[in-house]
Amino acid sequence: MASAPMGDDERLSLLKLSLVEGLGPIRVRALLERFGSARGVLTASRDALRSVPGIGPKVAKAIVHHDSEERAQSLLARMSKLGIRMLIEGDREFPDPLAQLPDCPGLMTIRGTIEPADRFAVAIVGSRRATAYGRRMAETLARELASRGLTIVSGLARGIDGVAHRAALDVGGRTIAVLASGLANIYPPEHVELAQAIIERGALLSEAPIDGAPIGQLFPQRNRIISGLSLAIVVVEAAARSGALSTARHALDQNREVLAVPGRVGDPMSEGPNLLLKQGAGLVMGVQDVLDALGPVDLANEQTTATSAVVEAPPGLNGNETKLWESLGQEGMELELLLERTELRASEASVSLLMLEMRGLVRRFAGNRYARVIG
Repeated sequence: MASAPMGDDERLSLLKLSLVEGLGPIRVRALLERFGSARGVLTASRDALRSVPGIGPKVAKAIVHHDSEERAQSLLARMSKLGIRMLIEGDREFPDPLAQLPDCPGLMTIRGTIEPADRFAVAIVGSRRATAYGRRMAETLARELASRGLTIVSGLARGIDGVAHRAALDVGGRTIAVLASGLANIYPPEHVELAQAIIERGALLSEAPIDGAPIGQLFPQRNRIISGLSLAIVVVEAAARSGALSTARHALDQNREVLAVPGRVGDPMSEGPNLLLKQGAGLVMGVQDVLDALGPVDLANEQTTATSAVVEAPPGLNGNETKLWESLGQEGMELELLLERTELRASEASVSLLMLEMRGLVRRFAGNRYARVIG
């Protein structure tokens, strides 16, 4: 999709495209890359559309015969009345971590706001049928992480999700809820008041139509956004087959840190996190375990510490290694920004960073971030 903000006509065209049945984010992305714009897609011929991988005759026909002008205009008017906005890749507010995903949700709806500090986010997910132990752990972790400036991400579901959102709000922290239903159809209904509180201290996000029901196939799709927004996910309680483990799988695919709170052997609600731990997930017994996994960053103030000042590079480094070392700080820097600052190609930087890691001069953390090690 376009990396620059879209004009009103293109935004309306993208909304029209979202109303065509059979188009998911990967197909939409492929179409936009082929035709350059949503308007270009909507005006393309059927044969041209079918030349795009994944676009069969049924979907091509639906695009060619779309009749969504009136529907789109009506939808925009209703969204405005409800305080719901379109959030499109390229918008200033669009979360950078999501833009890096191959199945980036190029069009979402939002209530509330996304702030720059939200790039420091941790997802806390778990069972809807949480035990007292699970609720206590989720509440403690969310409170302590939010009080340190981390944004808490979850799915507004019953159980662990709701506990995590409320705990973040209780300490004045920020929280983001990603829904599988539409933003005009809050689910579960008992969380309507919680959702309103989240709007005031964070955001509600959804890829579903604004009146969409929370049908089963939307939950795994929603889970990739939860993990995509986060540097790490913490699974508190979950059955062996659960949405929380789906989120963990997405996190692994997205190169996010996967952490789990251990539970009692034999307890069905502990099978999920215990399985993740057996497979190599990070063990979480308290908030410090999460902070250690994230690396040394001043989350509360988003400021570089004094140790991030220019420090003389160690002897024996080549030109690229020296450039990387001098650009890095101890608070951590995302690879994309590091490449921009050093003007190195990704392949060059990767080799040099690996050599620096092997010498114990650089550490790699969740979210593809790097920090230098001093002393």
